Amino acid sequence: MGYRIVCAEPNHCVVALTTSTGNARFFRRAQWDFRLGLAPGGSILTCCAEFCLRIRYIFLAPVLYLKKSAIQPDLEALKQSVER
Repeated sequence: MGYRIVCAEPNHCVVALTTSTGNARFFRRAQWDFRLGLAPGGSILTCCAEFCLRIRYIFLAPVLYLKKSAIQPDLEALKQSVER
């Protein structure tokens, strides 16, 4: 999948999906909003993902909602990389 950085600031960035093939074919639009903040003993990374499904794949909405915790390991790895 291809991505484009829409916004890049010191503790904030927005990344948007640019392709419509492979797994991206399900989405009309998708973007991720990342915010980095201070926390006791480290950092806190907040990610807000916004997906707009293509109408023919609307049946996937409940599945994606139930699997929203699947991104947690990726965010933890990103946090560790940022802190290094």
